[in-house]
Amino acid sequence: AGRLAYEDFLARLRALATLDPPLDVTAAPRWPALTSLVEAGRLDAAEDELDAYVCAYVAIYHRRWHGRRSLVVGDVASGYIVTPVDREAEGALRAWGARLAVPVS
Repeated sequence: AGRLAYEDFLARLRALATLDPPLDVTAAPRWPALTSLVEAGRLDAAEDELDAYVCAYVAIYHRRWHGRRSLVVGDVASGYIVTPVDREAEGALRAWGARLAVPVS
């Protein structure tokens, strides 16, 4: 099951090239090696690098959509997370932040 989940994850990472903003993960020099590791079932060896693609995309997405389809929850002093949101998630996060006095921007 783990390998199938990782193969799905790879497909979803490749699909980032079709989104706004796009990110073509297959252009990275390490991409063939990472896909080979997943195909060989060496998931632990690929996990951190694959997670880095997600983090990179969230940063690119946030730069493009900050305040419209991406929010910062928290602050530098206490810690924060950057997350893409749809309208429903944005409303829920803003309400949660207001109730708990956590900045949401």
